[in-house]
Amino acid sequence: MNEHARGNRWLDIGLVCVLLILYAWLRSWSGLWQYRWTGLVMGIALALYAQRGRQASYNIAKRYDIPRRVYLVGALVFIALGTVTLRRFFLTGNSNDGFLGVIALAFSIEEAFVYRSLSRKDTEEPLIGDQKPTMNHG
Repeated sequence: MNEHARGNRWLDIGLVCVLLILYAWLRSWSGLWQYRWTGLVMGIALALYAQRGRQASYNIAKRYDIPRRVYLVGALVFIALGTVTLRRFFLTGNSNDGFLGVIALAFSIEEAFVYRSLSRKDTEEPLIGDQKPTMNHG
């Protein structure tokens, strides 16, 4: 493992800890969570960070040979959940709805990208046996 990857891992762990501490502080001890847009902004921040895990999701899908239809169903479920929750946020103004709606839509985007990547992998035609393309020099 090279130093660059190890440094990125510690940066990721540090950012996750900061986001979790900020979320816990906002929810438990701060009065800011009562404002309408606080949850939405926190959800957007967490969703932007969560997009970094797209490659990890794809690697897990390849390693355990998870069918791509699982990711399609997941994307559709998260789209429905996010849409309903954000609709409720804009109608009632609950900060929890804004936070959860944005997170659900971010998960749907991630699931859709993994589904698309797996679909591309399935359309590639592998070479039969040890057949390798050769160049004709004659």
